[in-house]
Amino acid sequence: MGRLAALLGLTLAPAIASALASALTAGCTTPAGCPDVAASFALTAPGGATELVPGSTVRLTWEPITGTSAVVAFVLVDGDERIPTGTAEVSAGMHEFSTTNSGAPIAPGVYRIQGAFGGCALSEPAYDAGALRLVFAQGVTFADTSLTITGAQTPRDIAFTTVSLSSFELELLVDPTPGGAAGDELVFATGTVPGELVAMNRRYAFTGTTTTSTAIPAGTYGVVARVHARNGTLTYDVPGPQLTWTP
Repeated sequence: MGRLAALLGLTLAPAIASALASALTAGCTTPAGCPDVAASFALTAPGGATELVPGSTVRLTWEPITGTSAVVAFVLVDGDERIPTGTAEVSAGMHEFSTTNSGAPIAPGVYRIQGAFGGCALSEPAYDAGALRLVFAQGVTFADTSLTITGAQTPRDIAFTTVSLSSFELELLVDPTPGGAAGDELVFATGTVPGELVAMNRRYAFTGTTTTSTAIPAGTYGVVARVHARNGTLTYDVPGPQLTWTP
């Protein structure tokens, strides 16, 4: 387990590495002739950059490696960030994921794909799919957690970052009942976000009126980014800052 723990330490936080190493090697013995998994493992799909849209999945495939009970733990890497996305037996030839190991959403970002091997065949170094096989986790990340705006301060920019390998339509809304019944939101800005190769910073103006020029009443709202992805066939909301608005 020591070799695997050291390997996982290159790609995972120490606590995750220790737990994963223990899980991968529990009750395992090394059979004679165990193949060198790292030398023969390589992804066949995706063949290039792929996109993870909230509500969908990413499928990784490779030529199945038989004659071993080794497993591969997949990790998404962005700088110092390491996001474990599950394990699969190397004999399966396929792994599909939509969230982190814990079921949490994967934060918007552009990630490399890595794999660490364990089980009855321990190999190093970790597999790296390379700079061309990237996962674009589509989404919106707001810059602020709360905003206070008065009429004298309008127009006031709402800042956020987008990640998008494919284009999508974006609406910015104010919701008077965050987490409550749908249908009472007020749209104050719209736009098209193109497919881009890096995360992009954006600013849309809050003017105190809707896109139909209706005045937004004073109150406390939740700002929401509503994304219409895949040619409008998939829609999801991203909650943003709390907005206190005084006309």
